[in-house]
Amino acid sequence: MGYIPFRISTLRAEHPIPFGVHILFKEQYILYNEAGKGLAKETLLKLKQQRIAKFYILDSQEREYQDYLDQLLNNTLSDPNVSTEDKAAVIEGATTTAVENAMANPHSQKCYNSVAKMAQKIREFIINDPQALGSLFGETSHDGMLLAHSLNVCALSITLGKMLGLEQKQLDDLSIAALLHDIGHKQLESSFELFTKSKTEFDLKDKKSYAQHVLIAQDLLQDKAYIDEDILRLIQRHEENLYGEGPLKLKKLELDEEILSIVNAYDKKIMTLNLSRGDAIKQFMIDEVGKYNLKLLTQFRKMLKLSNLI
Repeated sequence: MGYIPFRISTLRAEHPIPFGVHILFKEQYILYNEAGKGLAKETLLKLKQQRIAKFYILDSQEREYQDYLDQLLNNTLSDPNVSTEDKAAVIEGATTTAVENAMANPHSQKCYNSVAKMAQKIREFIINDPQALGSLFGETSHDGMLLAHSLNVCALSITLGKMLGLEQKQLDDLSIAALLHDIGHKQLESSFELFTKSKTEFDLKDKKSYAQHVLIAQDLLQDKAYIDEDILRLIQRHEENLYGEGPLKLKKLELDEEILSIVNAYDKKIMTLNLSRGDAIKQFMIDEVGKYNLKLLTQFRKMLKLSNLI
């Protein structure tokens, strides 16, 4: 018997939950809420305040959870009476669940499909609601820096890509790649240490170790018939810049590749240097000149301003 994690923000209060909800306590899974029963608003609010974000379902009930989640997403996103913040909370919970499961099971087509579905939902949410980016893009997350970073990069990439005229398939490919671009980090022993360390502090050993997460991602995802070649290309090149400093030493990038690389580097600067969004873009415009197209950097800064992020 196996268990699959999911986020509390994907549960709807005062409605029957068609699967058993479990918690993990002292390495044991304990049934918290029986299938068919609902949770009161006060209970869910208390759990969120206690930062108990993660629950578990039996893997045999995954289909019930996915059907429940699909209905919740469709109802929530189409309801004009639901606030942008509440919609964003549901999307964040569903997305972090999908990405975490994909990182734990990188060869699973089912997990990949869940990520792809959430990437499309994020794209639709951002395009249809001008306030969506501000609600989705956060500097911290209870679910961990790596998952927060993946969602941030996805939201920013979609917004910048839309501003620059990318077509829908390009936006969807970009958003999927953004959610999965750091999937290789989970396979590194020093993953957290390297992820939270500024590249300006890397020594030669750090640089070699850090480059491995890209190569690992390539090995994990290549030769999968269900993964579009453009998505794999974006993941492979998300650390490249025009100086040839990435693992592949490329000095020429396609527009979608440069978008993903810029957004990835910007969000990492916020997280690793503990900078505000405004201070990060000021520093970014100084540090990254020459590494990216100046016009694109200027457009990125303009996008942040238009989105009221800085």
